[in-house]
Amino acid sequence: MNGSSVFVVAFFTSVLTAAGTVYVIERYGVLEPYLHRGEKIELTEVPELKGLIEGDARENLRAKRLSLMIKGRAPSAEARPGTVLDQSLPPGQRVPAGGAVAVTIAEELPKVPDLGGLSVDEATAKLAPAGYKLKLGQPRADANVPEGKIVAQDPAGGTPLEKNVPIIVQVSAGPGELEVPKVVGVGVEAAKAQLEKAGFKVAPVRWLSLAETASYVVLSQKPEAGQKVKPGAEVQLTANR
Repeated sequence: MNGSSVFVVAFFTSVLTAAGTVYVIERYGVLEPYLHRGEKIELTEVPELKGLIEGDARENLRAKRLSLMIKGRAPSAEARPGTVLDQSLPPGQRVPAGGAVAVTIAEELPKVPDLGGLSVDEATAKLAPAGYKLKLGQPRADANVPEGKIVAQDPAGGTPLEKNVPIIVQVSAGPGELEVPKVVGVGVEAAKAQLEKAGFKVAPVRWLSLAETASYVVLSQKPEAGQKVKPGAEVQLTANR
């Protein structure tokens, strides 16, 4: 091969090698880290977001060249619904501009269902979807609520409350017994009103005629004052006419 041919081959080999190198560099960004190694990264300071409503938190971040990302929502007894509960980056930390700060937004607390008049099984089923558990308290006598039905609960129905808190209920033990009030020495009509208001019936009054004794005043009662009997029991009064 003469000298001119060797030159031509060498020339084209160099051209092809150079072209291939340029292609690889541009295609895969081989020099990219070195080109930008000297560039200065812009930092910005994370603002305080806790307690702000979502819109205000977003605007405050935008002013710092950051963006808002909502990572979740959670019921809270302390925070106002719609405000920021917590943030992923602490206030005052310096971070590269263009990043994001994740926050949790407060939601309104669920409310305790009203359980009055329900059985324990019915109340348990009603509480479960709301995230509450039922806890039995001491039974309570009640003449107006059937035995085995819920007569009281704590907290009351409609109370905002965090989930998984036990709701204490009391079931009716039936009418139970009531203490008979003292009406001896009281006027007959006033005694009748007092007994009926306390939940008792009054039998027809037994009348006596006693000299030197005040008229229309109760002289005795049966059952006696302080005795415990079923609601609706009959009380016999004896009075002077």
